[in-house]
Amino acid sequence: MSRKRRTSARERLLKAALTLFAERGQRASVEEIARQAQVAKGTIYYHFGSKRRLLQQALEAELERLAPSSSGASADPLEELRAVIEGLIQWAINRPERLRALLLAGQPGSGLTAETGYQLRDRVLRLFQRALALAQAAKLITHPAPSELIAVALFGALVHTLEYWQRQGRPINPYQLSTAFLNFILRR
Repeated sequence: MSRKRRTSARERLLKAALTLFAERGQRASVEEIARQAQVAKGTIYYHFGSKRRLLQQALEAELERLAPSSSGASADPLEELRAVIEGLIQWAINRPERLRALLLAGQPGSGLTAETGYQLRDRVLRLFQRALALAQAAKLITHPAPSELIAVALFGALVHTLEYWQRQGRPINPYQLSTAFLNFILRR
């Protein structure tokens, strides 16, 4: 099998795994994932070794897409924070099933260990924490709460807001939502 074809099958498996995991959780079977990806069941084991490893790698690949392009070293702290918030909002709007899969990771019955789910969510929280730490260092955030605590609260509030608006069928404007969160965090 050519490298191009293997890569294509691998990408289809990652996409199918995330979609089915978000819809059905651990009940998504290897057979269903293979069928949706249009590959043989053995292809999953060839590329990933197990369904658990496939789910973990699919979520990790999706999280890589969330990383902002800025290094944060020379960026304006406020713009860095806005970029992280807007990046997650845009990602959630474009890939709501991926957000659902990320939130399910590590929950009982998810097929992933609690430690794996924690590590995946922690990667998202570190994006927020880094941006918040920059904002605190620049004295944009003046309350004494540690950036870790603010990051957890921000992530949770943002996810719940996105889920609520999506259930209501409300259009989500990433700039408007990030501005509202920034105003709340910065107490403007």
